[in-house]
Amino acid sequence: TAEELKAFRNDVNSGNTYEGCYVYLTNNITLDINEEWKPIGIYQSTSTNPDDEINRPFKGIFDGGFNTISGIYGKGLFGLIKEATIKNVGIVDGNINGTARIGAVIGYAYQNSKIINCYNSSDIKCTNNFVGGIVGFIKDETIIEGCYNKGKVSSSGTVGGIAGGIDNSSIKNCYNTGVVEGTQVGGISSIAYNNVSIENCYNVGNLKGTTLALSINNTGNSSTIFKNNYYLENTVNESNDIYPQEECKVKNSQEMKGLHSVLGKAYEEDTANINNGYPILTWQ
Repeated sequence: TAEELKAFRNDVNSGNTYEGCYVYLTNNITLDINEEWKPIGIYQSTSTNPDDEINRPFKGIFDGGFNTISGIYGKGLFGLIKEATIKNVGIVDGNINGTARIGAVIGYAYQNSKIINCYNSSDIKCTNNFVGGIVGFIKDETIIEGCYNKGKVSSSGTVGGIAGGIDNSSIKNCYNTGVVEGTQVGGISSIAYNNVSIENCYNVGNLKGTTLALSINNTGNSSTIFKNNYYLENTVNESNDIYPQEECKVKNSQEMKGLHSVLGKAYEEDTANINNGYPILTWQ
């Protein structure tokens, strides 16, 4: 129930990390949209190290059971996770807002965390850097896989359809169809730092900003890998600088419809027209 979810949140934020524990939802949860939601796991300040004692990470496994959580008004479901797994949950009909390191599912994920089969359809509106449809920032060998965003994501800083920023981590088999607006924006992620891998991802959402990365911004680090990514032509507007990447295919509408055959086994033809006939990921 909503009350049990709050009690679980309060327990984590009091210092119980739930390390070694498996927490799961058995049904959809509806929160009061008029009551501000405090995220599960506390990251006290974006200027602190997440390992500082004042912060309170969740370290267990949270399985949404393919259920949804609706009515979140605030910074997103989780604030800070470490060595944790968040999977099989959708964030819908929410009002996500805040400053930095904000995502509908998680604000900050690090140290071998996993975010799997999660999605967001709520709008997100923030005022600073590292804002993402799913996660604000991931680092330290964290993985996002099989996730998607359909909500509008906007901020005055760095914004990504899936992740606001990524460092020493990977994003695989994800897609974005939502509008992304900010200063530096990307359909998948806005900024990539060291040892980053983005594979089998696509963006067909409209991007608007001063600098657009389209799939992701390559900071020039040779350890960054892009593979089998694509985006739709004419999804970019009002930009001074555009950085399309190698292995990030730019195609017009007609070209896109036959692209699945050259993208590899992760993609298939959109026979059910769930993506306007453009290639879809096999898990869709």
